[in-house]
Amino acid sequence: MATPLVLDGSSGGGQILRYALAFSTLTGQPFILKNIRASRPNPGLQPQHLASINAMVDWTGAACEGAEIGSSEIFFQPGIPKSGTFTIDIKTAGSVTLLMQSLLLPAVFGEGHVRFIVRGGTDVQWSMPWDYFAKVVIPHYTRLAEIDLSLIKRGYYPRGGGEAAVRITPKYPGVAGTTPNEIAAVLSDLRRNPLDISEQGILHIIRGISHASADLQQRQVAERQARAASHLLLKYLDRKSAVPVRVEATYQETLSTGSGITLWASFSDSPDDINLANPVVLGADTLGRRDLSAEQVGEAAASKLIDSLESLAPVDVNLADNLVPLLSVFGGRIRVQAVSSHTALCLSLAQEFLDFTGIKIRSEGNLLIGGFSP
Repeated sequence: MATPLVLDGSSGGGQILRYALAFSTLTGQPFILKNIRASRPNPGLQPQHLASINAMVDWTGAACEGAEIGSSEIFFQPGIPKSGTFTIDIKTAGSVTLLMQSLLLPAVFGEGHVRFIVRGGTDVQWSMPWDYFAKVVIPHYTRLAEIDLSLIKRGYYPRGGGEAAVRITPKYPGVAGTTPNEIAAVLSDLRRNPLDISEQGILHIIRGISHASADLQQRQVAERQARAASHLLLKYLDRKSAVPVRVEATYQETLSTGSGITLWASFSDSPDDINLANPVVLGADTLGRRDLSAEQVGEAAASKLIDSLESLAPVDVNLADNLVPLLSVFGGRIRVQAVSSHTALCLSLAQEFLDFTGIKIRSEGNLLIGGFSP
């Protein structure tokens, strides 16, 4: 067995665990994570973090010592990602999309076709909403796999109850968990087509989904969020160019009252709005709150998107850390709106786990560069 990496989780939240699980399962490298969430008011593993570990154990046959609520240290021995259908119930309003951060990278290099059915919170605070995951993050991963997504039911805080299905068919199956030489050979081949997401290009269309629980339909919350966002975006675009803005309003029966809006700007003239060969798409979102009107929710999301557009970067601040795994695989460069603490942490983890491949990832200002030694 390889000597485990020793990681310090004292300065971060659950993100270091999620990405460590992902990189470990890809590379077959075990790890020890100490001081888990030590700086948080409720330190140690919480239910949503334990759900990521249990999902990986069930899917890959991994082993984990110390996997219990409140634990401050774990030892994780990765397994092999298998084909099949796997149901994961977080049992709280814990984020479905954050859990998928652990599974996505090993799944696109897994044994074969896999389907995850995940239950929990699809649109909750401190995580990317489902529509951002589907419309902004996933298009980039189609370089490596065919990915089909289905939102079965939304889940808001505090009761969750959302459900989504993610089906992944790898284009490079059977890589995850093999020997370092085998992994390095595949990555070497992929690096012949490096990432280059450094320019926005020409804005083609802005789309969005404004959603709310069915009990808010009489107050037209989803429509009001959509109108407010569209109005602010069109006002901004009037000074720039004639770009269409199309925001859909939807309602659904949910266990908890909630609402939100996700917007995405596509820089492509392809029929599907996003060029899957080289996606450039900026996203922004805001969840409804009791202290915000529907109009304020829509305007907040639109303002975030305008800030991203004005930055001239093709990768918004929340997308950046989700693309670091791809940068570690393909090499190349991506220009981001800003390098957040999440992005810096993911860069560090990629370097730790993929050092055997000669990976050299660095940031120069807001440009992330993946280079490789011979």
